[in-house]
Amino acid sequence: MKNWQKKVLAVVLAVALIVTGFATSTFMDGNSNKVVKETTVSKTNDNKSDVAKADIVSNKDTKTEKSKEPNVSENKNNVDNKIGDPDKKIDYQKIIRETKDEDYRKAVKVKKGGFVVIRKEDKNTKPIEEEQWYKDAKATDSEVIMENTIKDNDGKEHKQVSYKITTDEKDIWSIVDNTNSQNTVEIAEPVYKYFTSEESVPSAEDNKGMAKQWYLKDQKLESVWGNEDYGNTAGEGTVVAVIDTGVDYNHEDLQDNIWTNSAEVSGTTGADDDNNGYVDDVHGINLIDPNETPMDDHGHGTHVAGIIAMENNNVGGVGIAYKSKIMPIKAGGSDGTFYSSDIAKGIEYAYKNGADVINMSFGSSAHSALIENALQDAFGSCVLVAAAGNESVPTADCPLST
Repeated sequence: MKNWQKKVLAVVLAVALIVTGFATSTFMDGNSNKVVKETTVSKTNDNKSDVAKADIVSNKDTKTEKSKEPNVSENKNNVDNKIGDPDKKIDYQKIIRETKDEDYRKAVKVKKGGFVVIRKEDKNTKPIEEEQWYKDAKATDSEVIMENTIKDNDGKEHKQVSYKITTDEKDIWSIVDNTNSQNTVEIAEPVYKYFTSEESVPSAEDNKGMAKQWYLKDQKLESVWGNEDYGNTAGEGTVVAVIDTGVDYNHEDLQDNIWTNSAEVSGTTGADDDNNGYVDDVHGINLIDPNETPMDDHGHGTHVAGIIAMENNNVGGVGIAYKSKIMPIKAGGSDGTFYSSDIAKGIEYAYKNGADVINMSFGSSAHSALIENALQDAFGSCVLVAAAGNESVPTADCPLST
C-alpha cells in the first residue's frame, strides 16, 4: 500500500472507531515510525504533516534500521509488543498465568460448549482425538481455525495449528486448566466473546447529508480530498476488510464500493472456484452461517462501512475514503456478539484475500492467544485498526500488549 493511502486510511479508521462509540482507538502501521492514539494518524517516513490531530505517545528515530522491531513503544511501562516482529514468539505461559487470575475470569465472557487449543505439529504428532486432554474434555468434534509457521529458539521452523474443540462439558475453565497442564499443547483457552459498541447505531433519518457528519470538519478530513500530497483521491485502490456484524452490500450508498471476488463471480455456483476454503464468497464471507452471505442483520457493520466508504453519489452522506472498497466479513451475530474463533478466521481471510486494512470495531477484556497469532500473521501485509473499548479504561500505548 502506498504511503498516501496509509495516511488516508489511518484517518478513516481511527475516526470510524470513535464515531461508532469507542472513545479511544490505538493505531499501528507496519511501515510507520510513530504510534499514536486518540483520533490518530501514524506518520509515514516521508515526514509530511499529519492530517488529523494526534496525541503522540511514542516516537522512534526515523533513521532506525529497518531490521529493528517496528512500533514498539518506548514508554516507561516497557510494553512488550509482540505484533509485527516475526522472530518474537508470543509468550503463551505468560498468557496462561494471566488468565488464571480470578478477577480476570470474572471479567471476561466465554462461549459455552467449546474451547481453543494451539499446538505444534509434525509428521510424528498424534491426531488430537488420541490425546489425553481431548479425552478428558469429553470432546465431540474439532475444527481447524488456522495454521501458521513459527520458529523455535534455534531458528527451526514448525507448523502451528489452532483448533476449536467442541465439548458438552459445562466447566470450560477446568477443561482449559487441565489441557494446559499437559505438555502436548502450546496453550488452551476458552472461545472468548467480543462485543460491538453498546451505543445504538444511528438511524438513516439522523444521518442524511454531510452537514450532519461533524467529524469531517472536526478532523479536517475534507482537506485530504483532492490534495496532491495524498494522491488526489480518498482510498482509491484500497480494500478495507470490515470484520463486524456484516455489511448491507445492497445499500444505495455502498453498493458500488463493495469488494468483489472476481474468481467467484465468473466461477461455478456452489463451488470454491479460487480454492480459498470458502464457497461462493463473492462479496466476503459469513462465519456465523457459511451457507449465507455476509449481509448485516444487526446494523453495526453497515454503520462502520458507511463511515469508511459511503459513495460520493449525492445520496445520503459521504465516506471518508469514498473510493475504497469494503470487504464484508461477518463474524458478529444479530445480537452484536463475536467469538474469538470467528474473529481469527476473519483476520486470516482478510489478509489472505488481499485486504490492505483490517478494521475491528468490537471489544473485550479477554487476552486471546488465538487472535494475537492471527494478527501477527496479518501484520506484515495489512494495516490493523482495533477499538479500545467503551469502559473508559486506560489502554497500553501499543495494541494487544500486556
